[in-house]
Amino acid sequence: MKTVVVVGTLDTKGEAYGYLKERIEEFGVRTIVIDWGMMNEPCFKPDISASEVARACGKDIAEIRAGERAESIGVMASGVVKIVKELRSRGELDGIIVLGGGQGSSIAIEVFSALPIGLPKVIVSTAPGMVTRSGGLRDAFVVGSIVDIAGLNGILKAVLQNAAAAIAGVVNAWKEPDEGAKPRIAATMLGVTTGCVDNVREILTGKGYEVLVFHANGNGGASMEDLIGQGYFTGVVDVTTAEIASYLTNRDPKLKGRLEAAGKAGVPQVVSLGGLDRINISGEDVPEKYKGRKIGWHNPRTLMIRTSAEENEEFGKVIAGKLNKAKGKTALAIPLRGISVDDREGNFFYDPAANKALFDSVRKNLNPNIDVVEMDCHIMDTAFTDKLTELILELTGGGL
Repeated sequence: MKTVVVVGTLDTKGEAYGYLKERIEEFGVRTIVIDWGMMNEPCFKPDISASEVARACGKDIAEIRAGERAESIGVMASGVVKIVKELRSRGELDGIIVLGGGQGSSIAIEVFSALPIGLPKVIVSTAPGMVTRSGGLRDAFVVGSIVDIAGLNGILKAVLQNAAAAIAGVVNAWKEPDEGAKPRIAATMLGVTTGCVDNVREILTGKGYEVLVFHANGNGGASMEDLIGQGYFTGVVDVTTAEIASYLTNRDPKLKGRLEAAGKAGVPQVVSLGGLDRINISGEDVPEKYKGRKIGWHNPRTLMIRTSAEENEEFGKVIAGKLNKAKGKTALAIPLRGISVDDREGNFFYDPAANKALFDSVRKNLNPNIDVVEMDCHIMDTAFTDKLTELILELTGGGL
């Protein structure tokens, strides 16, 4: 019989958790309920109590309840992580589900991140948009609760019934993937660099690599950095570093560590500047500070603003600073004739002066021990693709 671990605050949301537990078990799935409630006694007896969660981190539950709340949440999250990892190692965790708002979601992010990619994970959240924007839940199923998780009502029962069916169904169907022994390469792509990355992927796949492509839209880059830190990859071909612009202009918190994990882990990396000709802005109106700039529409709700020379100078400095800290083999490849499909002579975002500011800034701030390969071609040209693959094969020593 498969086992689903149910994690939550049984003191404040016990009625909903009791209902969820019963619905999951109706599908022929065993449950293990972990309580991390810090305020009061639980509404029903869990399989693993809040006291046991606290003890997993060397704390007493009374001490946790008397402490500062944000710190206590962190301690309890660490305790839950230790317990679920132990359950997983004993073969007693085939899937996991969490209910909650901001605090429950923060626990879910830490717990889910400690479990393997692909293992069934579901979160029922009062703020699904916030959860998905966080980028920390990776492969979890996110279900919006519609109403707050406070007592039971017809709407919440329907949502919990669906969530129970989802976790039970996936757990019963899921099998451990046969990953084989292929070395893995991470790559980054946007629509404006697709041709380049597709060619890199095709060449490396033909040479026996498994190439995992991440969409450089914020969530993709954050997920890649996370997996690099877990030792998932032999090398990285970070063609599309456009998320650096997103972080520096929008201050998206999940991108703070972008372009850092490979360097910290010593993973060989080939980096380029794809997509840094644009800043993506969500909304239907052009912000005042961007009026008068070259502006395009990615879709009806996403604006593309052409980056300026001043912005590109900053981007180059930041990229160089991150690469300078790398412990492993690193190379930077620069396509001098354009960094996206739109940034080509005759196309809408073509701006050699803005690109020159980017290239000059990177050169000026980069440590001399980092290889810089400049090519008189466009990022989509075959010659550039060939050079990227040549570089990563050289840095990884063939990898096979």
